[in-house]
Formats: sequence, structure tokens, C-alpha cells
Amino acid sequence: MTDIDEQRIKSIMGDAWNVDTSEIPSDVAFSQFLPWDSVGHMALMIGLENELNLEINYEMLTELTSMGAIINYVLEKRKIG
Repeated sequence: MTDIDEQRIKSIMGDAWNVDTSEIPSDVAFSQFLPWDSVGHMALMIGLENELNLEINYEMLTELTSMGAIINYVLEKRKIG
């Protein structure tokens, strides 16, 4: 199992948005970072599902809008699953 931490999530973000991870702030949040717009959000959610073998439902899709929320969600899913 891959460790889930900020760097792992930044790597997925970087791939989804085609940006270097050094450009992604630790407190990144939806609409506060240019690539994380509505299209970028969908690319990120797909990347998270593919890379971490998760299924993100619509309700969670609308709640995963910050680095902290994403990390907490993934850790919780890993604990349950």
C-alpha cells in the first residue's frame, strides 16, 4: 500500500494539472490555485480514483476541496477498506 501524505497527493495533483509539485502550496484549495478550477477538479478526482484505487461519489466530489480534506478522506477510506 502506498503511503498517503501531502507529497503523494501533490504528485497526483501535479499529474492532473500538468504542473510541477513545487508550484503547489501545502494549503492548496479549490479556486485558490489557478489550475484547480472546475475542470481541474474533475481531473484531480479522476487521478485520485485511478492512482489510489478509490471510488469518489458525488457527495464527496463536492467536499474534497482542500489538501487536508483529500488526505483525511483517503486515510479514512484506507482504514475502512
